[in-house]
Amino acid sequence: MIGDRVVLYIAVLLLIVVSISVAFAESVNSLNNMYYYVIYDPVDNSGLLVVNITIVASEPYQLDLPINVFTEDASLEYLGYNYTGDLKVIGLGYSNESRAISGYVYGDGTLTLTFNVSNVLDELLGAYSLYIDTTPLEVFTKNVSVDFVIVGPCNITFVEPSRGFNEYVKGENTVLAFNGAGYWFVVFQLELSEITQTTSAATSKPSEGYTVLLYLSLALAVVFASLILVFAYYRRRRAGLVIERIDYTRDDATRLIIKALKDAGEKGLLQSEIARITGLPKSSISRRVRRLEEEGFVEVKRVGKYSYVHLTSKGLDLAKKILGK
Repeated sequence: MIGDRVVLYIAVLLLIVVSISVAFAESVNSLNNMYYYVIYDPVDNSGLLVVNITIVASEPYQLDLPINVFTEDASLEYLGYNYTGDLKVIGLGYSNESRAISGYVYGDGTLTLTFNVSNVLDELLGAYSLYIDTTPLEVFTKNVSVDFVIVGPCNITFVEPSRGFNEYVKGENTVLAFNGAGYWFVVFQLELSEITQTTSAATSKPSEGYTVLLYLSLALAVVFASLILVFAYYRRRRAGLVIERIDYTRDDATRLIIKALKDAGEKGLLQSEIARITGLPKSSISRRVRRLEEEGFVEVKRVGKYSYVHLTSKGLDLAKKILGK
């Protein structure tokens, strides 16, 4: 009898030790809870998904965690992750094919995953359907919750009275809250308020009008500035011509050209000869000869293949005025 009792006590003690060890092991490496927070615009059928995972891991813990809890048609674009606390993350990545996050974590803290989501809602005959299935997460944690936030003022009418989730209004948004591991198929009609329906139109029209007005103002400013520049240019050029016509006595280059032509007499000079005599650049001589010819001070006579520059009677008078002889 005593031997049987000892065996029984030992068996009970071993059972207690094993239970404590299993519980401790689960608490040492576990996902305490997963929280899905979805901000969704039903008009664009797109939004933002944030997944917060609370982790306790005293040693490296391998994650291979499915993320998509929506319909298979839903699209998830992984944006990245962040973490808080003493958590360490090693080789974390997201697979578009399996829609799962994988890698190693170590320590205590919260891992936050961020996604762009779209095509979560199905629309048919004016009604929307939302499918959520968190049962694949049961093997990782029992504490799963999903808050699906429909943005903007709206009225929701459920086609069939649904159970197992809560609905409440937060600010101008409507929140559908799903708690625990399970699956839900919710069908509802959505009546957006006039404010929500007209917001984009009301904001885009002034914006477009403002843009057109801005471009028109810039175009008018450019045209006006161009006219001012053209007017100033021609006014300056005209003033410069007047000064040049009455101020040859102050232009040393013109004085040298006039003197060389006067000394050459009736024979005249080639422009290359004027350049050799005066030492002026050919471009400077050509420009001044053309100007003097336009004003009647010189004439260009062609002899064979050569063009000789001669002073006219008006040019001789200018030479006397400039040279004082």
